[in-house]
Amino acid sequence: MRNRKFVAWLLTFAVIIALLAPIGSVSAADTRQQSNPISAGTVHTLAIKKDGTIMAWGSNKDYQLGLSSEITEAATPTLIEGFTAVSVAAGYSFSVALQQSGLVYVWGGGKEQYPRLVQGLTNVVAIAASDDHVLVLRADGTVWQWKADEGTPAKVPGLESIAAIAAGGAHFLALTYSGEIWAWGNNAFGQLGIGSTYNRERPAKIEGFIGINAICAGFSHSLAINDKGKVFAWGNNSYGELGNTSKEISLSPREVKQITNAVQISAGNAFSMALTSDNRLYTWGYGEYGQLGQGGGAISIETPGTVNTSSKLANVGAGMSHAYYIDNSGYLYIWGRNNNHQLGTGQAANENTPKRLFNGLAESQGYSTNIFGGCSDWAEAELTTLHSMNLAPRLLWANYKENITRAELAYLLVTLYEQILKTKVSVNDKNSFKDAVGHLLEDSIRKANALNIINGISSSQFDPDANTTREQAAKMISVFVEKTKKSNMEFDYFGPLPYYKDEYQIGYWAIPFVAYAYDNGIMQGSDNQFNPRGLLTREQALLMICRTVIQFGWGK
Repeated sequence: MRNRKFVAWLLTFAVIIALLAPIGSVSAADTRQQSNPISAGTVHTLAIKKDGTIMAWGSNKDYQLGLSSEITEAATPTLIEGFTAVSVAAGYSFSVALQQSGLVYVWGGGKEQYPRLVQGLTNVVAIAASDDHVLVLRADGTVWQWKADEGTPAKVPGLESIAAIAAGGAHFLALTYSGEIWAWGNNAFGQLGIGSTYNRERPAKIEGFIGINAICAGFSHSLAINDKGKVFAWGNNSYGELGNTSKEISLSPREVKQITNAVQISAGNAFSMALTSDNRLYTWGYGEYGQLGQGGGAISIETPGTVNTSSKLANVGAGMSHAYYIDNSGYLYIWGRNNNHQLGTGQAANENTPKRLFNGLAESQGYSTNIFGGCSDWAEAELTTLHSMNLAPRLLWANYKENITRAELAYLLVTLYEQILKTKVSVNDKNSFKDAVGHLLEDSIRKANALNIINGISSSQFDPDANTTREQAAKMISVFVEKTKKSNMEFDYFGPLPYYKDEYQIGYWAIPFVAYAYDNGIMQGSDNQFNPRGLLTREQALLMICRTVIQFGWGK
């Protein structure tokens, strides 16, 4: 069992990069999760070198640099003696570091001059820092939080199977492995994205927002990238930080339409950043201190503009009012506000274009969380196999023991069909199934109908959120298989099913599909019982899909 769980953890490298900064920076490039070797705070910056040592610069008024109390500011990068880490996060006046062992250290806040071990917290894989709170993600997919200068870590209720976290000024985001966002904390400007401005002490899911690959949190706004590389923004918009040509707040995610194929995002105090797959770095929002990096003296820019870069970029990020990128050669470039030497240039002036600082920074390290927590032991091995094939959509990689709805199974089968055949299903009839209009999975429902994978309960109703019975699943999966094989097979067997004792409970219409599923090893019941009106769970559906793709060689 332990070995299988270890394999499962390794396989979870296949979702998102999470570059966790105080005013969060999270990436979606190459679909792996990564630690963050650099973090920009309010008036200080931290960076990890290749040997694991930490360089710190900027204000040390509250001991946030981890240096001697006699040093009030470090104008250039300065070594924190005798300490190593794999990831850092810089808060308002404190710092957090994660070691390879999974232990977390904090310092600053006017109390701790040097890194102090956080007691009772182990197996941490990611860290983030807000103005005054620490947020951590453990390998079991749970999230823990506490006030930096006091208190002890407490588990954030209601969160599981979390793949990435982000912290803003006073709000927090968590991304599930299945691509959904949960948010809590301050919501004065709608930065939680839940459709209101009410604060939330407990996490609330952003409803109707799925397929998300990456998240980040600015001071009072938030960003996300979906699996198509589109960027979405919500929350405060006083300086155009949402990139939608207005200055009105948004209570729910809205697309930043000027940007496509995004792979990384980051957000600071009223400004935003996005890196695209063609190496274009976009910034927008508040720019009084040069933090947009575009040159000139604009106070704000409401639409994304590009930063002039001379090399391929590996990592981008934002602090409160300064920003940085690391190129593929390991050089750090930095710009923006410099009132406390947070740029580390040795000069006191702000910079409105990137300035090269030094190289030799550590590379991001991959980390993972256990996405199979909560699934049954009997399903884990095959779910691990299916996940490694990268075929099943992420929406279903959670809540394994819940019943799968008719819409969810349609979504699963249509996604597989399009991935296996590398095609898109065209839809001509958009008027059938009135109860699918506006549904979160409407597109998949209509595609499944075009493929004849589904049937409605009437000519105008599909009942998308009803749970799927086993005989319904037999029909849907059997038709899916034949459509994917490009076969013209007729399902016309209506004879006996002697291998099932309850064959007379099987609907007449379902007989050919139940027989097909049995003959092809897709569904074979238990103890000679098919239980046709029993409900199918998510893990059972995924298990059947695993057997199907292996049998027909689609997972190669």
